[in-house]
Amino acid sequence: GYHKDFFPYIKRGNRWKIGRAKSGVWPPYRWYDLANTSIGTAILFVEGESCADAVLSAGLFAITVQQWSRVEIAHALRLCREQDLSVVYMADNDLPGLKKQEMVCELALQEGVYVKTISVLDFDPDLPKRGDIKDLLDHNQEYVVQRLLSMVDIPIEASATEREASTAGGADWSATRCCLW
Repeated sequence: GYHKDFFPYIKRGNRWKIGRAKSGVWPPYRWYDLANTSIGTAILFVEGESCADAVLSAGLFAITVQQWSRVEIAHALRLCREQDLSVVYMADNDLPGLKKQEMVCELALQEGVYVKTISVLDFDPDLPKRGDIKDLLDHNQEYVVQRLLSMVDIPIEASATEREASTAGGADWSATRCCLW
């Protein structure tokens, strides 16, 4: 582990408390910042609090989880599903990042959440190992933000009406829940 620079807060009724929810699961980092904001149809899911903060500083919204347990990731995905949000996942440029990406995609299938993944190397093929969205934003924020917005503007989850119409034609949405960009 390492030192965290923040205290996770839980909203219970009208009060905020430091600590875990009654379920024992931390809320996604920055989730409550998003709860009262109109954020569209997709949310960026990144690795680490500093990455979520960097994305927020660039004018976009992102969440992450603190412990990277399967329970915590599934909880975050359920919250996204309940808010009718698709997830755009961006892993760090390293093996742990790819393993987390696999876990997010696997759990998204189980939770019924549509996830697309974006590679940081698509933004900068020379990004060093362990490079992340924060490094990309530090290097060329305007380019990264515009490129992300152009990617997320593409509808990444069909409406219920579109799903019903395509299912009638034989489309199988269950097989397309997670894909690589």
